[in-house]
Amino acid sequence: RTRTEIPAEIPDEPAREPGPGDVAEQGWVSWRVHRALEELTDREREVIALAYWSGLSQSEVAEFLGIPLGTAKTRTRAALAHLAELLEEDDLV
Repeated sequence: RTRTEIPAEIPDEPAREPGPGDVAEQGWVSWRVHRALEELTDREREVIALAYWSGLSQSEVAEFLGIPLGTAKTRTRAALAHLAELLEEDDLV
């Protein structure tokens, strides 16, 4: 008796879904970023949250906090620099 099986096609492109190693690494990076955010001061974390999670512009952050625009920009730059320092310890930046 003869079986006719369709041969499996080999994809021309690599899989677009991350493999187990990629998923594990992404999970660790995500965890480390959240831990680094917890190490920021409340003021630093506040401007990062407003600008990046809430999607506010620098002007909107300044207005929300009731501070001058230049102060909001300075706080954001300082917070990002501090976050980068914390992440550099783990070679994530």
